[in-house]
Amino acid sequence: MSGSLEKAFNISAREKLDGEIARMFYTGGLSFRFARNPYYVRAFTNALPGYVPLGHNALRTTLLQKEKSNIERLLVPIKGDQKDKYIISNLLVDAIREIGSENVVHVIADNAPVCKAVGLLVEVKFPHIFWTPCVVHTLNLSLKSICSPSPHPKYDDIMEECGWIAKVSSDVFFIKNFIMNHSMRLAMFNDHFKLKLLSVADTRFASTIVMLKRFKQIKQGL
Repeated sequence: MSGSLEKAFNISAREKLDGEIARMFYTGGLSFRFARNPYYVRAFTNALPGYVPLGHNALRTTLLQKEKSNIERLLVPIKGDQKDKYIISNLLVDAIREIGSENVVHVIADNAPVCKAVGLLVEVKFPHIFWTPCVVHTLNLSLKSICSPSPHPKYDDIMEECGWIAKVSSDVFFIKNFIMNHSMRLAMFNDHFKLKLLSVADTRFASTIVMLKRFKQIKQGL
């Protein structure tokens, strides 16, 4: 009986369609509020009679959790293993073949030596695909080197030219901590600003750039 009902209402097909639409929102960075757009609703109801397209709440709760579980399941084979250039390149090659190599022209990865080796292996298998390091990761590494330089004579000229960046960064984080670590100062700040001070983790890419950008926005008020 349940099989007949499922076939009659095409439940599995609807669930599959729900999942594909949800991935469209997540991968495209679409606002969940777009699901309330009447033209979005009409587009699916006209094409599929009886189908009720995904709503705002389902996208941000149950379906988001399902997709998170799906991604975690896909990550299980590579968690806990040492990832050398061959393991990572095989994963990328499998993903490229799944998408279709004709649909891929560029691979971006971290600037770590192993990722560079991975990029070269991918380029060998697919000559039309080229690899480049992530610009944000490269800038992040550069800023870390500038703000915490290793003592070496060959860096003296660079530090002479870029040392001001380290000083500005240090001042910004000092001011941020001065405000954030005291409830009264933080309350005074919040009374005079619509924007909030950001608590950016040091491990986040370009954390220094993020903080400097926010301080530029609130400079006049400070």
